[in-house]
Amino acid sequence: MKLATILISALTATAAQAQDTRVWSVDTPKEADAWLRYGTLQSDDQPLAFTCVRKSGQVELGVVIHKPVNSPQPASVTVASEAAAVTLRGRAEPLRDGALAGAEFSTLAPVAAAFRKTGLVTVTALGESVSPPPAPKGAVRKFFGACK
Repeated sequence: MKLATILISALTATAAQAQDTRVWSVDTPKEADAWLRYGTLQSDDQPLAFTCVRKSGQVELGVVIHKPVNSPQPASVTVASEAAAVTLRGRAEPLRDGALAGAEFSTLAPVAAAFRKTGLVTVTALGESVSPPPAPKGAVRKFFGACK
């Protein structure tokens, strides 16, 4: 899973330290995958990330949770934005102090439209939710624009 390389060390910062410095960032290079990340810039602290192959219509997400898993396993991953929500078949992989849960969804899903409109997103896996502050709507639109 390509998100694992980005998020593998996300649990190294304490929650209090990281929360103060975490921001949304978007990267949409013409010749590479597009990324929308929530984390500390220029560090491995990235508890939530979305990526896509340009113009693929599919978005892969990765979320770091604190509940440990012993080995890779199936996991339901719910993505919600305001009234729109979708529960996806995903996977969880062990990290040092928790797990990386991932799943994939379409840029045409109602939750993608709601996220574009509001900048709000909550991702839940293995009973734990990550609810960052709202993403800048322009960054979300730029990301999804590269993906579809």
